[in-house]
Amino acid sequence: MSTVSPIRPASAPPARPAAGAALASMPQLDIGRMLRKYWLTLLATVFLGAGLGVGTHFAWLKAYPFYVSTVTFECQPPKETTGITVTQVDNDQLERFKGDQAAHMKSDRVLLQAASSPRLVTDAPRWAAMFTTRGTYIPQEALIWLRSHVRTRMSPTTSYIELSLTWKDKEEVAELVGYVRKEYEASLDDQVRDSTADERDALEATISGLEEAIENLQADRDDLMQGGGLDSLDQRVSVDRLELDRIKTILLGIRQALDASGQRLGDWEAELNNPTGIVLFPEEIRAMVEDDPLVLRIKQDISQLDSMLLALRTRFGPGHRDVLRVESLIDGQSKTMQDMMQRLLRQRFDAAVDQLRTTMTLLRAQEQQRLQEDESLTRRLVELTQMQAKVANIERQIDLKQTALSETESQLGELETQFRTKYAGRVIVRQRETVPYEVSHPKWYIVLPFVTILTLGLVGGLITLREVLDQRVKGPSDLASMPGTRVLGTIPHLSEDPSAPAVLETAFRDEPRGVIAERTRQIRAAVFERMKTGSHKTLLIVPATPGAGATSLVANLGVCAANADRKVLLIDCNFRRPSLHKVFGFKEAPGLTDVLTGACSLQDATQPTGTSGLDVLACGTEASRGIERLASDRITHALGNAASAYDLVLIDVPPAIVSGDAMTLADRCDAVLLVVRAFDAKRGLIERLRREFGDQHAAFVGVVINAVRSAAGGYFRRNIQQSHSYQNSQ
Repeated sequence: MSTVSPIRPASAPPARPAAGAALASMPQLDIGRMLRKYWLTLLATVFLGAGLGVGTHFAWLKAYPFYVSTVTFECQPPKETTGITVTQVDNDQLERFKGDQAAHMKSDRVLLQAASSPRLVTDAPRWAAMFTTRGTYIPQEALIWLRSHVRTRMSPTTSYIELSLTWKDKEEVAELVGYVRKEYEASLDDQVRDSTADERDALEATISGLEEAIENLQADRDDLMQGGGLDSLDQRVSVDRLELDRIKTILLGIRQALDASGQRLGDWEAELNNPTGIVLFPEEIRAMVEDDPLVLRIKQDISQLDSMLLALRTRFGPGHRDVLRVESLIDGQSKTMQDMMQRLLRQRFDAAVDQLRTTMTLLRAQEQQRLQEDESLTRRLVELTQMQAKVANIERQIDLKQTALSETESQLGELETQFRTKYAGRVIVRQRETVPYEVSHPKWYIVLPFVTILTLGLVGGLITLREVLDQRVKGPSDLASMPGTRVLGTIPHLSEDPSAPAVLETAFRDEPRGVIAERTRQIRAAVFERMKTGSHKTLLIVPATPGAGATSLVANLGVCAANADRKVLLIDCNFRRPSLHKVFGFKEAPGLTDVLTGACSLQDATQPTGTSGLDVLACGTEASRGIERLASDRITHALGNAASAYDLVLIDVPPAIVSGDAMTLADRCDAVLLVVRAFDAKRGLIERLRREFGDQHAAFVGVVINAVRSAAGGYFRRNIQQSHSYQNSQ
């Protein structure tokens, strides 16, 4: 396309990114890259964390260790009035008893008595000093401390209760828990001494008589119910009615299923008996065949052949032998797929018919079974209804006796002696408190991993925060989430190329098998594709910042494009710091400024290089370098002439961040390519430049990231090594 055509009006300005888009443009963290980049730091952090863990452990051990002293109690089943222990233990009752005793051990009454012991101040002076004010020991304050430090633990599978206390002095902790144990035992002794056995015996006799009467009535009721083989009459009636309703519902469902299956089997058998064969297969069978792995594989082969055919038609035309060969392969694969689908459809259809017949046989058997169950339950419900009337009378008598029994038991429950006698002698001390010689806290195997993981987490968080806050462009992933920004390629840092070219500007010419040369070829393919799509010829290559490497890209890309049989012209429009002539060893003049002033023609000003098809238009005479000439109609005319004479025109300009020359020329060129140096430009700058170039006449084709280092690219180093090895292998 000729650049002398009028500037195209923008159909609509590019939308400004909203706040959500700004968040979306944040870089995506590459965990693998971060690990490779900071593995030494993380390894050092592990050793540092381990050292801090060891130091923390010993500092804690020295400053405030914790010792635990424990007393073990055993709870026994209740005893009869004769003192004989009940042989059959009610586990639920024993668990409740254990819970009551555990709560009683750390009750305020027991703890306050222990804290108020006169000798406690002498036996545990360091502990008592915390609750001594002006020489006076205050038991109420000690009680508050004991509430939060005395612990009881019930073993769920045994009858044991553990009473424990934690304190930093191993001698005093045994004394403290010993005082709590003594006061708890004293409270049990008080309960034993206080009893009212006579009143309890009278009430128990009344209860015994009522219980005997209730047992007789219950025996009569049980005999009646057991005669019918029943455990709970009302429950059985309810269950049987529910079961009868369920069976009727099941019967209805079975019959509906039989009707539906019969209708479906008739349709399928009609298809089977059709003289012309099966015309219409069920959709579910056809879907199963469509998803068959063999069919899917053939479809995939056909899809690949279609893609190949499209590419061959585009490249050679419809009558080419390769196109005809691929079309023949597609026809063969299509026929194979149709034959296979017909065979699979018939196989699955026959299997489905057999399965449906089997299902109908099972449904008929289930229907007969449910009919028998329905008849049996109906007879049983009649019998149960007759029996309910007899049992109801006995139940009323039992209720009257139960009411009297409840009242008597309520009177017995009011007697405190019943509670005390019931629990007397049931708690035995199995292990008294001892002085602990091993700390319970800290434990090195807990402190060391915890501090190490905490340190590693803090350092990892700082690393992650640094990566998130670092706005510099380090690789393609930093621009991947930026809307409308396409990365056309990356060029590794000069030191990363194993072929070791002398200078970056002539790397393609000097080391054509190097990694930089190969990356330039990839960029060339992307540029050709974008330029061809818009019929563009003039490409403005703009460095985002000074030193971004636009001149080296212009030089290498020009040589690369010329080697691809393209006629290429390189134009140095950097009037401020021209350098393109130095790359090829030319003089500054004649050049562009001489063409713009009319001193010479474009053909006379261009200088051929050693590469066939590649010419250079240097900056021109220094005295004629007026920046304003880049905004004149003559530059537009000159670029149009260059586009007419060459297949591709590459234009070098000053950095966009230091001058507006690039924006001026963007309205006179077909396309713009932005060059970014890794670890130099920030994402915000790239986003702003992309928006600004998007408002210009030239099409924004994408971004090239220059001087990318392996530490910023994940598998970048491995890719470089593999590319160099492949290019240079014999």
